[in-house]
Amino acid sequence: MAEEEGEEVEPPKNGKFIFPGPKGDGLDVYDGDWAERELAEGEEPPPEPEDGTELRTYVRHGKGKNTVDGKWTYEGDWVQDKMEGKGAFTYKSGASYDGDWVANKYHGQGTYTWPDGTKYVGTWVDNAMHGQGTYTDKDGREWVGEFYNNDGPGLKLTI
Repeated sequence: MAEEEGEEVEPPKNGKFIFPGPKGDGLDVYDGDWAERELAEGEEPPPEPEDGTELRTYVRHGKGKNTVDGKWTYEGDWVQDKMEGKGAFTYKSGASYDGDWVANKYHGQGTYTWPDGTKYVGTWVDNAMHGQGTYTDKDGREWVGEFYNNDGPGLKLTI
């Protein structure tokens, strides 16, 4: 079906995009949902081009998987180009985080696993272990208690 002159075509809301990674380092691959970028409160829209072309900026929004040249992978929820909701992040080193996200930060309930198998399961606030949690060392010993900004004073070893 041919498009009429001047008819607005709505782009798909899902797709795969490949573009240069951060700082031009490798490739950034995103496969998932996306939406038109929303302007922040008080933010001015970009100027329209002189030729009358309408500019639109699209961002990751919904469910999707983003991989940056084998350095890391995130699969989960996106809100206006930020990791937000539930998601799993895996680093090249083998370390991983699976849990809640707010504005690109570990925030809420989640599990962080280090490459040696050491693990923390519990509450996160702004990328820090903060609140009730369980730390399991590489030998399988579990330490339970309150964490404060990545520190666990007074943790108790479970037997």
